[in-house]
Amino acid sequence: MIKQFYSLLFVICTLAACSNGSLQQLRNTKSEGDAFHTALSMQYLELAEEEQKEGRTANATLLADKGLRSAEGKMVLAKSVRDGADYHDHKAGLIEGRRALDALYLTNVQTTHPKEAAEAQVLYECWIVRASANAPADRTKQCERKFGNRVQWLRDELQHAPDTASSAKIGTASSYLVFFDWDKA
Repeated sequence: MIKQFYSLLFVICTLAACSNGSLQQLRNTKSEGDAFHTALSMQYLELAEEEQKEGRTANATLLADKGLRSAEGKMVLAKSVRDGADYHDHKAGLIEGRRALDALYLTNVQTTHPKEAAEAQVLYECWIVRASANAPADRTKQCERKFGNRVQWLRDELQHAPDTASSAKIGTASSYLVFFDWDKA
């Protein structure tokens, strides 16, 4: 019984130290990436600190590590919806949200609107980590709502941009990229 207690205490302390170390390292890291990666690392830092304050140390560590990779200019993808994971009634919305995020990235939004694209990615991360952690419903819904608003804003901006695909003439492309749902024709 005492051995189990000390083992559990060791695991908790280790997780807390890793998270605090990652967060501290991210706080002290100067971004080496472009505008998108710089904004992304800052957004991940903010979310990691929120998760740490709310006692979700594992989420804080995951997010801080992503922020560190982004600060190094490395590509960091948002977490994907996994089969078998419990997203507490958010799974369908998260799948659609990820599709929307992926579609935006095909438009090169990271270059044209780096700060807003980074915010959209981290808001999606906020939604998925809070849904999977069964965080308070209002906190999870807040991330979902902010993500939807940011995606809609980016879509509107891209629609009004002078150099969008919608202004191109039909038939000018020599190849097309078509996406299907998994196991769908």
